[in-house]
Amino acid sequence: MTDADSTLDQLVALLLRRQGNPVDSIGPDDRLVDLAVDSIDMAYLMSHFERQHDADFADEDFELSRYVTVGDLAKAIDARING
Repeated sequence: MTDADSTLDQLVALLLRRQGNPVDSIGPDDRLVDLAVDSIDMAYLMSHFERQHDADFADEDFELSRYVTVGDLAKAIDARING
């Protein structure tokens, strides 16, 4: 398993744990808008990875409009935490 796979797996687990998530599974091609991810969710997700990896994300990393799919977000997070 690569770091990118691990980041995607962690992200999917966090999204699935969200209260009220209407789906049973999430894949990298699922659109964030279809999963009802909002700015509060983004703050939660990014903060989780910041704390877990002692990383600093830029303000623009928290902008939901920068990402279309779960995979896009996972790649961006992975790039920030793994350089």
